[in-house]
Amino acid sequence: MSLWNKIIDWLERRISLNEFISFITSFGIFYTHIPPDKPVKEAIKDAMETISPSYARWPYMLGIITFLLFLIQVVTGVLLLFFYVPSIDKAYESTVTIIRDRPFGFFIFNIHHWTAILLICVVLFRLGRFIYDKVFSPPREIFWILGFLIFIFVILEYITGIPLPMDAQAGWLSYRIFEIFNPAPFLGVLNRVLFGAIKFGDVFILRNYILHVFVFPLVVFFLFYIHFLSVRKVGLSYGKMSLKSPFPGYFFEILITIFITFGVVFTLATLFPRAIFQEFVPYKNYTQFKVPFFLLFFDFLRDKLPLTLYSIIFTLFIILPFFLPWIDRSAPVPLIKKPVAFILYFGGLLIIIVISVMGLRV
Repeated sequence: MSLWNKIIDWLERRISLNEFISFITSFGIFYTHIPPDKPVKEAIKDAMETISPSYARWPYMLGIITFLLFLIQVVTGVLLLFFYVPSIDKAYESTVTIIRDRPFGFFIFNIHHWTAILLICVVLFRLGRFIYDKVFSPPREIFWILGFLIFIFVILEYITGIPLPMDAQAGWLSYRIFEIFNPAPFLGVLNRVLFGAIKFGDVFILRNYILHVFVFPLVVFFLFYIHFLSVRKVGLSYGKMSLKSPFPGYFFEILITIFITFGVVFTLATLFPRAIFQEFVPYKNYTQFKVPFFLLFFDFLRDKLPLTLYSIIFTLFIILPFFLPWIDRSAPVPLIKKPVAFILYFGGLLIIIVISVMGLRV
């Protein structure tokens, strides 16, 4: 018996390796059940030979890409933690030091920046794909709710990371985002309680730091886990899926997806780095910055509408999507086959895009 087999046998007598491997494979690697009552090598062999749906093709690969981008965020975030100082006096200085003086600090910082943006984009596309294919009808209601919760917490993760560099852009965005969120009845109160209003100081930076580094990543990881368990239970869509064994074809498709994702992230981080401006000065009138693309719609409405009306619209945009499975109870077929529903959904999306562009141009 080889040394590797001896190690596996030794561990198997002391740890339930099958359950551990099953936990790892719950995140999109493959969705075949790993029986806990068989020896681990035999269980893996059976799982590899079991024909199961392939989710490594467009548009089904979006879930795998979202989790991959989240993992890149976690790894690069941990590397940044070694040198970042969550203090109002040291945040800007430590950020500049990371980018300028630390080995690969420039790339790690910008990879972290771009994976955050790409993660929001992919999650948005994924939600759009769910709506188009109506992947929220029974028994997939919880599937949609978890997907929307992931979107909400990914946004919160991004927002809590904005003030950490404490340059001019970070400070201005923090103030503006507070103005956008504050009028909402529940989110406004939550925003004030969590962040201690918007007074810049050690408390504000430290609270954003803790939420960004520890709390929200744990919540997102848990939501991903439950979300993928739901995929394993009820399937990803109502259409027919291609069936294949996980190895070699399925793993090679995932490997190609991983290489393409890394290639896009590294290219963006190299060609379009996030500019670091001068240190933020409170109460200075900055005019050269815009809010992130996913907040342009609310940024425009915040300036143009009465506060009460804006508060109602903002709250509805947060609450109504959770009830979409019960609001739209039509047959689970693609929107293109339902002209009225297609016009309603596409019309709403077009309005959001037009208003966002108007907000970008103002």
